[in-house]
Amino acid sequence: MRPAVLLIIALFTAVPALLLLFSQGRPLAQRVSWAIVTFITPFALVFLVQMVPALNGSAHDNPSAWRALGVLLSTAGFILPWCLFAILRGR
Repeated sequence: MRPAVLLIIALFTAVPALLLLFSQGRPLAQRVSWAIVTFITPFALVFLVQMVPALNGSAHDNPSAWRALGVLLSTAGFILPWCLFAILRGR
């Protein structure tokens, strides 16, 4: 399941990262750094959820609110690249 989620996130993340990379009006170094941040951030969220037992559901004594936060962070990985694209492109 985890490789499939990472592949889907990579596909959804590649589009806004490439749009930021090939946009005009900013120096190349700034566009490259924005594209890298846009591409890496969702993977960092998924990595955080997978590494913290309270967020991924493997800690059975934690309340379900922690697992809900983990699900929220995992799904934010799909939306975050487009939010970053809109914020960084508007600057």
